[in-house]
Amino acid sequence: MHTLRNTFTDLTRNPRSEAGRELLAHIRKLPRIHGAGQAAAWMAGPDNWHTRHGGYIKERTYARADPDNPKARAGRTWWWTHERLRRAYFRIIAMHRDGMLFAYLEQDGAPNNTNRLEGGVNADLKRKLEPTAA
Repeated sequence: MHTLRNTFTDLTRNPRSEAGRELLAHIRKLPRIHGAGQAAAWMAGPDNWHTRHGGYIKERTYARADPDNPKARAGRTWWWTHERLRRAYFRIIAMHRDGMLFAYLEQDGAPNNTNRLEGGVNADLKRKLEPTAA
């Protein structure tokens, strides 16, 4: 599931902050959602998470406090302190808003990932495009 992989990229598999650990634990449950009721119950989690950690992800770092930061040297006056945590949270919210997070539930029998495509239909194409060892 790309959502889970992208979350690992943003938060790592072992987040340092409590907020990151909580969000990752919740997002890890995504592959086990198999019905609309479960999806609705699952979506209560990010709302509850935001209630507890909304202030934390709104924290800003100002260039005057960290002038050696590359962002400050690039001319920015401030940036989100927990940018990757924000991105992981807002990715889930945007995907749900756009109807992409649980789109597989709308089609009977549709898988919640593309693993079969990657290993099946696209496997021949991948092998043909890979450079051969000399």
